[in-house]
Amino acid sequence: MKIGTLTFHTAHNYGAMLQAYALVHYIQSLGHEAEIIDYQAEFNAKRFAPKPLSRFLSIREIYNVLFRNAYQKPCPEAFKDFYENFLPKSAKSYTKEELESALTLYDKIVSGSDQVWNLACTDGDDAYFLPFVPSEKKYSYAASMGVTKVPKHLKERLSNYIISFHGISVREHEAVDIVKELTGRDATQVVDPTLLLTKEQWAEIADYSRCPHCKYLLIYVMSEDMELFKFAKRYAKAHNLKVVYVSQRLFKCINALNLRNVTPNQWLGLFFNADTIVTNSFHGSAFGINFEKNLFIKYIPRSIANSRLQNLVNDYGLEGHLLKNEHVCVGSNDVDLNKVSYLLNKYRRLSYEYISNFLLK
Repeated sequence: MKIGTLTFHTAHNYGAMLQAYALVHYIQSLGHEAEIIDYQAEFNAKRFAPKPLSRFLSIREIYNVLFRNAYQKPCPEAFKDFYENFLPKSAKSYTKEELESALTLYDKIVSGSDQVWNLACTDGDDAYFLPFVPSEKKYSYAASMGVTKVPKHLKERLSNYIISFHGISVREHEAVDIVKELTGRDATQVVDPTLLLTKEQWAEIADYSRCPHCKYLLIYVMSEDMELFKFAKRYAKAHNLKVVYVSQRLFKCINALNLRNVTPNQWLGLFFNADTIVTNSFHGSAFGINFEKNLFIKYIPRSIANSRLQNLVNDYGLEGHLLKNEHVCVGSNDVDLNKVSYLLNKYRRLSYEYISNFLLK
């Protein structure tokens, strides 16, 4: 059987690229052919293109750059090698208008993972709902809508998209309820593709060349949070750890080893060798869980993206390592790795069953 996946593989984002790799790699490990349909989505090209200077001249943008350190310098070269040499892709690249021509190449086409069903994230691009694919070939794996509640004006549209899928699996608890509400159908909750692969499998492609030769605490964030930084530094000092910060932001983190232009393989190595991870990123948290690390998570203030983090915190019993301010948990015990490992294996098995008994049947 030959499977084609449609996902955010062109994004200059560690989680997006690594989840794209993981799903295809896992399906291949079961003896099937699998590759990413090389869809060159316009919204992704625009999102990661260099921004004109005029974009930053408004008072709001100047404030965000100076006081929230919101500007991140693009680093396409850091992702180029992984995109070209680690992601199995179709021989042809496709525009949206050309996607239908890929139908004859695959027995089944899978949408996912990542926020492929979040129309706000895709700027309204509906290609990830596979409207060009007949129902019997149409599946999703860990598709995320990125919200806990669908806006009223989108309900009918999303219902029409999703109801035609032959097999539906989603990433968050809330998405199971949303699918039921919109279509009356049952969706299977599965783990993010990055959790399908074991830490030993990830270690095979990890690059440790950027890791310091000492014990360290790794900070990886989607948006900077001063309380998170304060906690990380206090915890590192209390436990004799060096602070390492992976970031493309304009201003560096004081009293830390700041690493820029980190490749996905090097990013894996940094997570793999870290003693402790402090993050507000979904995939940062997922890899912390997968690599059995001491992990502290902080929600992003007023962000709708927190639902996926809340799922991880609740599913893996990490409530005691949820940061509410910089003083929480500094003297706490390490994560209960036995419990986390048990839960991960449990959720993995359910996801393996969905893939084997439904997607690949």
